[in-house]
Amino acid sequence: MCLDIPEVPGNEGLKDQILALRWIKENIGAFGGDAAKVTISGNSGGGMSADFHLHYGKEDLFKRIILQSGVIAAITVGDGDPTAPLRIADQLNYTTNDVKDALSYLSTVNPHDVIAAAEEAGVTFSPCIEKEFTNANNYVTVHPLNLDVPRVKDIDVLIGFNNDEMYAVYSSMPDAVFAASDFVLSSINGRFDFGDNEERLTQMREIVTHFYFGDEDITAELRQQVTDMGSDFGVNHGTLRTVKKYLDNEVENMYLYVLSYSGERNFVKHRVNLTGGGAAHADELGYLFDISYMEKPLTPDDQLIVDIMTYLWANLAKYGNPTPAVSELVPIEWPRVTKEKWHYIDINTELEVSTRPFHDRMAFLDLFFKKNEQFQRGYEPEQEPSSAQNVVLNISFPLLLALKYFLSLL
Repeated sequence: MCLDIPEVPGNEGLKDQILALRWIKENIGAFGGDAAKVTISGNSGGGMSADFHLHYGKEDLFKRIILQSGVIAAITVGDGDPTAPLRIADQLNYTTNDVKDALSYLSTVNPHDVIAAAEEAGVTFSPCIEKEFTNANNYVTVHPLNLDVPRVKDIDVLIGFNNDEMYAVYSSMPDAVFAASDFVLSSINGRFDFGDNEERLTQMREIVTHFYFGDEDITAELRQQVTDMGSDFGVNHGTLRTVKKYLDNEVENMYLYVLSYSGERNFVKHRVNLTGGGAAHADELGYLFDISYMEKPLTPDDQLIVDIMTYLWANLAKYGNPTPAVSELVPIEWPRVTKEKWHYIDINTELEVSTRPFHDRMAFLDLFFKKNEQFQRGYEPEQEPSSAQNVVLNISFPLLLALKYFLSLL
């Protein structure tokens, strides 16, 4: 909760993670680990958390980072909701206008009941810009859009996304919901705030519509195009903006991937019994971890992807290089991303090295974001001092859908 009070300035979840990382740093040697080579990683919200620690962390708690379909640029960091404790308490039939009183009450309630009440009350939580208080444990005090990441220069980075990120969201959306939704407007509003400039918003909406859909009406027959747009605004472009930001901050060792394999262990599609499409948001988890409910024997292709991904990810953690040597399993070298060439590896049964994934769509969004730079949520001109004021909490519509959908599966 981000409550604008010294007791709860915000981002307690991120601060809990810092405590865990400190413990690991201090104790990893007792488990055969190397305190100088700690790797943090995460998918979706976990990737965002890891990216926050790269942006804001002042301590030397990790050396390597793996970001899977989740970066700060995929959300808009805001002010939080100081009324959250009041609303949750009220949902539990405890009415008060005093935030500290509500907090005191909620501390006595079973945490599962608090979570359920928050969901029922429509209360959502996200990282926020904290107001600074004397002697408070502040962490996120400047909007990340206006923040450099100088420490990335010394960090080994593996970063990427899946080739059909929002497939599980839109392919299973009922026709009636699909027809009633304004996907273009939601995607734009998730990233930009045009205020009272309705004329510009209308113009930008038309440009995005024409790029992704031409002059076609957006019906259920265009689910793939909606998926592409939602994936781009929600994950893909944010990830590649992060790649550029890291390069601008002189990262020296960064590897980019796209997972395009679709098999029987694609995590989300398996969970909800979806076929078709490519690799959806969080689908890679089924190839990196032993998912308990996936009891069916692996197909040869699925086993190959398990072997490839665990090999690459483990090598990054051990050596800072996913392909320290060419092998029979991975017969190619994974080149680093440089300012001159944005190499990436396409992960499928046949590994392929290419440059700039979805370069046509990403080039369009590069221009779109540059044209509307001053309207980005959280943007502050360089000549003005950084401030936490007037920042609106707004998770992008496509990624919010994916996160809610993903959490509902757990």
